[in-house]
Amino acid sequence: FVGCFDIPYRFNIDPRETAEMIEVPLARLRDPAIFRVEDWTHKGRKIPVCFYTVDEHEIWGLTADILRQFLDHTGE
Repeated sequence: FVGCFDIPYRFNIDPRETAEMIEVPLARLRDPAIFRVEDWTHKGRKIPVCFYTVDEHEIWGLTADILRQFLDHTGE
């Protein structure tokens, strides 16, 4: 889901599910230089794993895949 909210907004982060929350402009996420896909092997199967490297942060796995799909659907 995608939503809009007023700034400032008080996020309630569950530390069991989220290590850290960062803010990244959409234009930055659209930069192909910060995106990559690695092939990982799990139980003998190759699985493509998406990554966004934003400064010292690594956004990867399902979160990165959701972002990639969102950016693909919203376009420029």
